[in-house]
Amino acid sequence: MTTRSPLRVSRRAALVIILVVAAWGVGCAEQGSAEKLADDAPLFVSTTPTSVTLRNQTGLPLTDVKIVVVPYGPVQFVASFSRLEASDRRELALGDFRSSDGAPLNPRFIKPRSVRATAKDIVGKSYDVEVPWK
Repeated sequence: MTTRSPLRVSRRAALVIILVVAAWGVGCAEQGSAEKLADDAPLFVSTTPTSVTLRNQTGLPLTDVKIVVVPYGPVQFVASFSRLEASDRRELALGDFRSSDGAPLNPRFIKPRSVRATAKDIVGKSYDVEVPWK
């Protein structure tokens, strides 16, 4: 008759616990801090490897539109425009985004982490959206 070593059982238990925690962590990472926006969100932001698209679905024109690419690092890159009409869509190439010293965003050297868009409609309601970079 063979008996199991308590050390062997605890290693298996530890492995099971690690796998369960890892699976739980992956599931939470999908739903956690970075919200996924619905396609019918008032201000829709989407990204591709070479551009950022902003779509106005508020039903009113937006003013003071500002889009910020937040990279892994201290410098942020901004593009802005004065007005986006109702149900308009604007696609901006990454080279259109500039840092505070005027340098363009170069995706070869800068890896974006998220994109934040802010705007106001003509009634005065503010919109602020942040989405993770895909």
